[in-house]
Amino acid sequence: MYIATVLDQIRKLQDEFKVEELIFVGDRGMVKSRGKQELEQRGLHYNISCIRRENRLLM
Repeated sequence: MYIATVLDQIRKLQDEFKVEELIFVGDRGMVKSRGKQELEQRGLHYNISCIRRENRLLM
């Protein structure tokens, strides 16, 4: 899924349902580093799985 598509859908949810806070949940194939930066720049929270190597870095 391209980040532009994700951000577009988030905007639609925010506009249509007056969503003030939202947490995006996806797998690592949906959003890469650039996508995470885009979400952060827009003040959006996210929960995305990571690969085992990344898990070790977080511990």
